[in-house]
Amino acid sequence: MLIPFTELFSRHNIATTQVIHLGANTGQEADEYARVGMERVFWVEAIPDIYEKLKAHVGKLPGHSALLACLSDVDGQDVTFNIASNGGQSSSFLPFGTHSKEHPTVKFVSKLQMKTIRFDTLMDQFSYLPNGKHGYFLNVDLQGAELKALKGMGFWLKHCSHAYIEVNKAQLYKGCPLVQEIDDYLAQFGFVGMETKWTGAGWGDRYYRNTKWQTS
Repeated sequence: MLIPFTELFSRHNIATTQVIHLGANTGQEADEYARVGMERVFWVEAIPDIYEKLKAHVGKLPGHSALLACLSDVDGQDVTFNIASNGGQSSSFLPFGTHSKEHPTVKFVSKLQMKTIRFDTLMDQFSYLPNGKHGYFLNVDLQGAELKALKGMGFWLKHCSHAYIEVNKAQLYKGCPLVQEIDDYLAQFGFVGMETKWTGAGWGDRYYRNTKWQTS
């Protein structure tokens, strides 16, 4: 989280009270969400032992739901999920690209076999439906799989009024999309990039507003 949400929400007058957070890890943003008034948060994490920590952390919070899933744009694809040494934060089903050069102390230390699932399929399994006139604040941090997850959201993406996405201008993971590809895909749904904070390692966080939300 390179841009503090308290600053982001104030600067862009973000009014929603609901979050979809893809790539949750242990739910480190929970306190920040509380400070900006989030009342409903869907957290999705792929690694089972980290998911258990996530559930222990956010499971007691009213309006928070933790879900275990390896998100992509197709259901049922077998993937090898690489577990990273930094508490799982750099884990991905994509191999390291420039990440190995930019963050040489981070290594893949184990692997898990997983099946992918689309976000819309996952929500169907729990009978969740979109709710709320202000839409959702979408947060996507999936270590190179962001575009695949966006394509797997289906109609849920139209119910997101804001998006905060980790983006790349170098292939930190082999085959990962660059920021322009994310921009181009989201533009089809009315999202416009409003603010980006870059690191010196070829990746950053980008905030998008859905300009079609008020008229959709």
